[in-house]
Amino acid sequence: MIRSTKIESFLLLKAQYIEFSEKLNVITGESGAGKSMLMDAIKYALGLKNISDENASVEIEINDDIIRREVKSGKSRFYINGMTSNQKTILEEWGKDILFQEQSSQSKIFKKSHQLEILDKDKDISKLLKDFTESFDAFRQKEEHLKEILFKKEQITKQIEQNQELINQLESLNINLETYENIKKQSQELHHGEKINLYIQNVLNALEYGDNNALSKINYSISQISQAIHLNNDLEKAITKLNELKDHLLETISFIASYKVYVDMELLDKLNETIFNTQSLERKYKKSFEDIYMIGKLQKEYINNLEGLNTQIENTFKELNILKEKTIEKAKELSNLRKQKAKDLSNSINNVLKLLSLKESHFEIDIKPKELSRTGIDDINFLFSSYSKEHLKELLEVASGGEASRIALAISSVFKDYKTYIYDEIDTGTSGEASMSIAMLLKNISKNSQVICISHTPALAAASDNHIFIKRESNNIFIKSLDTKEKLEEVSRLMGIVSDETKSGAKKLIEKFSL
Repeated sequence: MIRSTKIESFLLLKAQYIEFSEKLNVITGESGAGKSMLMDAIKYALGLKNISDENASVEIEINDDIIRREVKSGKSRFYINGMTSNQKTILEEWGKDILFQEQSSQSKIFKKSHQLEILDKDKDISKLLKDFTESFDAFRQKEEHLKEILFKKEQITKQIEQNQELINQLESLNINLETYENIKKQSQELHHGEKINLYIQNVLNALEYGDNNALSKINYSISQISQAIHLNNDLEKAITKLNELKDHLLETISFIASYKVYVDMELLDKLNETIFNTQSLERKYKKSFEDIYMIGKLQKEYINNLEGLNTQIENTFKELNILKEKTIEKAKELSNLRKQKAKDLSNSINNVLKLLSLKESHFEIDIKPKELSRTGIDDINFLFSSYSKEHLKELLEVASGGEASRIALAISSVFKDYKTYIYDEIDTGTSGEASMSIAMLLKNISKNSQVICISHTPALAAASDNHIFIKRESNNIFIKSLDTKEKLEEVSRLMGIVSDETKSGAKKLIEKFSL
């Protein structure tokens, strides 16, 4: 509950401190005095309202905690017990326990989300809703998991498709990294063999086969010396030397010829063709054969993963369908209970509305089917007619601010589900019996919850446990809690002209609510 509000600066409100009772707090004052401004200051501190006030500073005490909001260096800042906080934390921690009911189209009672929230406050519905949302969340998680798998499959499929042409060309080569290295090595060896054979052949041509080769020159020299021997017998030695040289040359020729290698030209052509095709692939994709080969290996992994994903997708689809059926079943069960409770709640609210001088009015909670969501399969609509059950329309379309406030009050009297209720002129347009009924209802609600309300009626002012009066003099606004005597004077003023007669009536009215 809200224990107090300290306003250092908020629009026209300056240096104000207001304490609140844990029961019924009624705020009165002339029109334009600043009553709604005080409400706005509380909403501002809770993060429910923003204003363009560079000096705003409001502090409220809720239970045992101090919530503060102020503007520093042009920025709005929140504090909890002196520690920096944020709007989300404050709304989540304290906002859920406070209901603001305003007389405007922005009132929460007009919003479908709040209408559903009201119905779901029922304990039986709340329990079933928790069970349903757990099932729904499990269904959605499984659905998200399926989306992730399908996305992964899509990415892998794209990857496979992008590399398919490269993979086809790689498969046509039908070689691996080790084979390619061996082919290059074998081709190089054969190329070297070709060159060796060429050089050896050139040597053999010079020594034995070519024109003017060394062997023929030695043979020519032997024939010439042989013809000269009869002229000089000592030339026999020269013949011997030449024959020795010839034998040595033949031996050398044989030795050199032994280094000739066999070159399989058909094999070399095949090897060169493979190397050419591989290098063409490298040039086309601007990657080394090693990188291309690794892409091929990854492609196989992708294909294997794709097969695994297809199995996973199939299983997930089955699990998803089971969860969906279970969730829909729980949603139907929840819907049936809501419809049953909606009738009971509508009847209870209609009974209260009759006490609030809306005797010809009719309220009904309409439930229509909608697509499955986290709230179920129900589209909730509050319908209302001020004069006929046959002319029900959406609450926002037909209810005045006063009527909406009284409906909200009727709902509050049935559920009593908030710790603090704050009403802005909930009794506007009422008098006599109706205002007494409203006062009685609020007094009853305040037995279990704190109530803070703005009022212009003497009945509600008389019923207050804490009467707060707001007075404005020019741009100065004063706020104070009234003592017993001052309260009597203010209730008399609300009854009309302050006189002994109205004071007597005010006293009786106050005593009536004190019983």
